[in-house]
Amino acid sequence: MSEESFWAARLAQATRDLEELAQQLATDEIPPSTGRRLRRVYTEEIEEARLRLAGEAPVSADLDSSDRDSRSRFWTPGRLTVVAILGTAAAALVISVGWFARPEDRTDADGGEFDPSQYSNETMEAVISANAEHPQINGMRLALAGRYFRAGDFGRAFAHYRGVLERSPTAAEEAEALSRLGWIAWAGSGEIELAVDTLDRALGAWPGYPQALYFKAIVLWCGAGKAAEAVPLLEEASQGLSSDETIAAELAAARAGEECS
Repeated sequence: MSEESFWAARLAQATRDLEELAQQLATDEIPPSTGRRLRRVYTEEIEEARLRLAGEAPVSADLDSSDRDSRSRFWTPGRLTVVAILGTAAAALVISVGWFARPEDRTDADGGEFDPSQYSNETMEAVISANAEHPQINGMRLALAGRYFRAGDFGRAFAHYRGVLERSPTAAEEAEALSRLGWIAWAGSGEIELAVDTLDRALGAWPGYPQALYFKAIVLWCGAGKAAEAVPLLEEASQGLSSDETIAAELAAARAGEECS
């Protein structure tokens, strides 16, 4: 599976999530306030995938070309063999993974491209557990953590984002993990100062990262009541998340000094 195909799959998944959210709101399955927050998350996921597909995600400057090529792959070439616990029985699970950088090396035995959306959380957990120290596992960690994050399961998401940070992440991986951890610090625990510090670290890894800018703006505005400080952040974030009409409305409200709603 090429890196482009991976991000295309994430874009498609986030788009489906956004469509399902619209249906849930239409049938009153979830409250409007929750829907607004989820919509922001799904929208920034879509914009992030679009940025990656456009090749705008940065690469750490301290990596040489061989390291950069290696870390651009999210899963190891060939096969990952793990033991997955299914009910009370243990079953060996073999996932075929194609070469990202060298698709010509893929053999018929390797099967088709690996699509993470086809596998359950439990299966992905098993793969990650069996390959926890592999240098190319961060992409799968981020994909699974993103599922937990969007579902509001911050505890499980936190563990995987922390795992990414502990395993030599690229600048893009570090920025994504820190951005989500910053949001979790505020939305999950009400820790405003910690959230802002963490989001600043994300912006240090990727200056101008739209997700971190947006999350920091919301924390400052909704958490600390600092609408004026949120305005420039929302302005900059809106340039990278231009398809989100909600952000435009929030920017107008923050400029007017209104309370976060």
